[in-house]
Order: sequence, then C-alpha cells, then structure tokens
Amino acid sequence: MTLVELIVVIAVSALFLGLLAGLFINGIQTQEQATARDRATGRANVVSSSIGTSVRNAVAVKVSGSGSRLDAKILTTAGGFECRAWVLDGTALRYSSGTTARANTPSGWTALATGVTATLSGGAAFALQGTQAVSFGLTVTDNGQKAVLTDGVKAQAFKAGGVACF
Repeated sequence: MTLVELIVVIAVSALFLGLLAGLFINGIQTQEQATARDRATGRANVVSSSIGTSVRNAVAVKVSGSGSRLDAKILTTAGGFECRAWVLDGTALRYSSGTTARANTPSGWTALATGVTATLSGGAAFALQGTQAVSFGLTVTDNGQKAVLTDGVKAQAFKAGGVACF
C-alpha cells in the first residue's frame, strides 16, 4: 500500500468514525430530552392527581389572595374530615395534610414537584371559580423540557361540621 492510499484510508476511516460518533452523541442527547420530558410529565401527573382527587372530595375550598395557595377541607372515606393544602413555594409545589389547619410556613411540607411555575393570569397557580370550583395552571420544567398543566375541578362532597381548615 502506498502512502497516498494509506492517507486516503485513514481519512475515510476518520470521516466514518466522526459520523458514527455524531450519531451516538445525537442519540444520547435525544434520550436525555425524552427522559426529562417524561420526568416533567410524571411530576405534572402527580400534581394533577393530588389536587383533582382531593378537591373532588372536598366540602369547602379556599384560594389565597395571591393565588399561590389552595386549601381544602376533605371528606375522607371513613366519613371524617382532613385539611389539605398546596402552595407554590418558589419553584416547588408543596403539599401538606392533617386534621388541623395547615401551617402558613410550607418549608416542612412535602414537595410534590420542583421546577414549577404558575401560568394563570396575574402569576397565580390557583383561582377560585365561584365558591366550590378551583382552576389551576402550572408548568413543570425538567432540564428544559416542559409539561403544562391547566385544569379545573369542583368540590362535590357534602357534610356539615368537622374541623376548621381555614
């Protein structure tokens, strides 16, 4: 093999390896984007399920003036009452439940999702529609991939008495 042939073989091999490496890198980036999108969608589903199921079983709901907090008085399957609250605390949507009114400081609450921003008008996460219905608008972001959550739910339980949740 002559020197020219050797140079051509090396050049063609380098070109082929470069293209192959590019395909692998593109595949890895695409996989990371899909994984991030799936994580964001999963977190949005957890939030939607938590709020939707709870508010549907609520006898009363309240939204803070800023629209960053939602409180609900829930009728449990055992026939008792439970106080539940969600708050957008920075970029974390936090959740708390118990038999008494939920604290005003959500730092110890469970983070249902991080990377969350409010999308309703005025920068609100929650809005009261009438006295028993709540709409919520949130975007969950993970590594640049977004899952938009815009929904509404109506409190449908009826029972007097119980604990004072708000």
